[in-house]
Amino acid sequence: MYGTGLLKGLAVTIRHFFLPKFTEQYPEERPNLSPASHGFFEYDYDKCIACRLCERACPNKVIHIETEKDENNKNKVTGYDMDISYCLFCGLCIEACPTKALMNAQNFETTVYHRKNTHYDFLSPVPHEMNEKFDAVQAAYLEKHPPKVSVARPKAEKPAPDPNAPKPKPKPAPKPADADAAAEKPAPTAEKEGE
Repeated sequence: MYGTGLLKGLAVTIRHFFLPKFTEQYPEERPNLSPASHGFFEYDYDKCIACRLCERACPNKVIHIETEKDENNKNKVTGYDMDISYCLFCGLCIEACPTKALMNAQNFETTVYHRKNTHYDFLSPVPHEMNEKFDAVQAAYLEKHPPKVSVARPKAEKPAPDPNAPKPKPKPAPKPADADAAAEKPAPTAEKEGE
C-alpha cells in the first residue's frame, strides 16, 4: 500500500522534472514587461497645469503639491512630492490628470533600505535619472537577450461555403395550441370568504 502511493507521487515529480522551467531568475534574467505595466511614476513639469486633481484623487494622500501664482496669474508648481511607502499604485492619480503630466514608467525597481528614502521630490532630477537608468539597463539586457517569441499554432481556417451545396430546409413552425380546448375550461375565479 505504501509502496504504490510512493511510486505514484514520484511519477508526478519525475514528470514535472522534465517540463520546461517558467521561473525567471531575476535579476540575472530581466523580465519582458508589457507596455501596460504599472511601475514607478514619471512626471512632466512642462505639461503640469497645477490643477491638483492628482492630489485629490489619491486615496492615501501620497501626493503633496505646492503651487504659487506666476506673473500671468496662473498656478505654477513649486513642489511635487510623493511618499511611495504608502502608494497603492492604483493609478487614480494618472487617470485624474487632464494633461497626462503624470504617467507610469516601467521602472519597478524602487526598493530602498530606509523609509526616509521612499520620499521623492519630482522637481529634483533623482526620480528621472532613476527611470532613465532602469530603461538603459533594460534596453541593454534586451539587446543581448532578445525576448523569446512564442509561436502560436495557426488557427484552422473555415472552408468557404460551397455555393452549389443544397441549403438546409427551414424548420416547420410549431403548431398553435388547440383553441377549442382552452375555451372549454372555465377561468379561475376568486371566492369570497364566508360563502
